[in-house]
Amino acid sequence: MIQLLRDRRAGLEEEWTLPKVYATHKWTQLSLSRNREFERSHDNGITSMQLDHTSQRYLLSGTTDGSIFIQDTRYQVGVARQTCPTVAFNRGSTTPSSHTHSISELKWYPHDTGIFTSSSMDKTLRIWDTNEMCVVENFKMSTPIYTHDLAKAIKHTLTAVGTKDGIVTICDMNSGSSSHILKRHKKPVMTVQWSPSDEYTLATGSQDNQILFWDIRKTRCPLVSLDQHNGSQGKNSTAHNGYVLGLQFTTDGLFLISSGSDQRLRLWDVSSTSNMLINYGRIPHSFKNQTHHFSLTPPSLSFTPHLLVPSHSDVSIYELFTGRNVSKLKGHYSSVTSIDVNSNDIEVYTGSTDNTVLIWTAVNSIELNTESKLSRQSVIYNDTWSDED
Repeated sequence: MIQLLRDRRAGLEEEWTLPKVYATHKWTQLSLSRNREFERSHDNGITSMQLDHTSQRYLLSGTTDGSIFIQDTRYQVGVARQTCPTVAFNRGSTTPSSHTHSISELKWYPHDTGIFTSSSMDKTLRIWDTNEMCVVENFKMSTPIYTHDLAKAIKHTLTAVGTKDGIVTICDMNSGSSSHILKRHKKPVMTVQWSPSDEYTLATGSQDNQILFWDIRKTRCPLVSLDQHNGSQGKNSTAHNGYVLGLQFTTDGLFLISSGSDQRLRLWDVSSTSNMLINYGRIPHSFKNQTHHFSLTPPSLSFTPHLLVPSHSDVSIYELFTGRNVSKLKGHYSSVTSIDVNSNDIEVYTGSTDNTVLIWTAVNSIELNTESKLSRQSVIYNDTWSDED
């Protein structure tokens, strides 16, 4: 850090380098927030969460009984103890809009917090009006839904839905119809992800151990099936020695991270479709029939990208391109099922089967100053009203 300061003064480093290096260091120092917590609204285990992309403020969460909650994460400067309130909710099986089975996935509409989507083991994908907290469109599948993802595209409003029968259905939010289906997986589809750099490219992962890349304009067969050994990428190639449970592209779309029931993470070069052979070690977890959610640190707040991965009741943090385990978050009492990162600040939210959502932050001057002021006020108050007087 000292050398960076010297290089910056000498004009050898760009102005943005030091703040990013400092922020990167902070990701290894996360701990439970000292002064903030979420309102206790969940009566059941949490299965999925997502922070909205537009304002980085509203956190969606869903539970095993089909309930959905929206909580406000806004930080109130100068307030010592804060509770992030639940601003909207829909309890499972209580209204015509409610899901009747466990929530599989929740996604905000990428361009507007007025819309979000939910999928469930009750075989439905639902489009919600956030302000009214009611369903405006309902897509019914023939088998339970394990996962879905909304394209961040401008030219189309397509949603990919992965189901137990191994089919990926492409739903059009504008028309309210299913435009086409992708058939190649032999077992349930556990995870789907749209490429952030190519709006027609979709990655899918399944219990058949395969990851397929698709061009949704050409649905007869996938573009490629990823091979963990970097061999022939044919029908029988496998990406993991177990179910493929999680997929996520890097923000620039150049790399894809995958997670499997073999308790391994893999990093793939998208352009060459090759396994980069990064060794993250074994990541123990109990996921099998549920998507394994993980998250990346935002490029704006990290010089080197880090990967945050649920592992039983903990969250392990890895350097993306080296595989080095730099930290572990401990705070939940049972399995962490979902995680998201606030790209406006160094802040992480984790949801668990222990019915709680926790806030993780790097200890910062705002929190310390707030606590210091409160402590001084407390001392003055105690001296003034001492029992000895």
